[in-house]
Amino acid sequence: MNTPSSALSDEMKGAMSTLLNAVIFEQWLRFSWIEEDEEGDFCIQIPAETVSELVEDYPEYEGLIAQLNGTIVDADMACSAVLGYARSSLGEQSLAVLEHNEFQNMVGRFHQWLNDNVEALDQDPKNFDQWCELFLADLQQAKDGNA
Repeated sequence: MNTPSSALSDEMKGAMSTLLNAVIFEQWLRFSWIEEDEEGDFCIQIPAETVSELVEDYPEYEGLIAQLNGTIVDADMACSAVLGYARSSLGEQSLAVLEHNEFQNMVGRFHQWLNDNVEALDQDPKNFDQWCELFLADLQQAKDGNA
């Protein structure tokens, strides 16, 4: 997913895209496989066969899938998982991306998109690629509307 600023270097755009996709992937996993356990906690529970399929389809997120599967869902868990992914995939550049206003804006736009579409996504589940396509289409529509 490309971020829309031409003032950014290609390297920074790529890093932002990589990390934004990880944020979206984490949310998609949470949204798609959240279940309430016996203690009343909400956990990400991905069946083993599905884990194998996800790792095959999205090998870049194998560590993220492993870290998230079976965990209780809370803000700390999500933040820790995405930060770990950022450090492992982007190294020293991760902090610059995380602190960049445009990246934070894109994450905010994604969360707004998710909030606006939660009911539709719940009624008609989508795969990760479809989430990305829908979000990009929404961004493009907003951009075209502001032009």
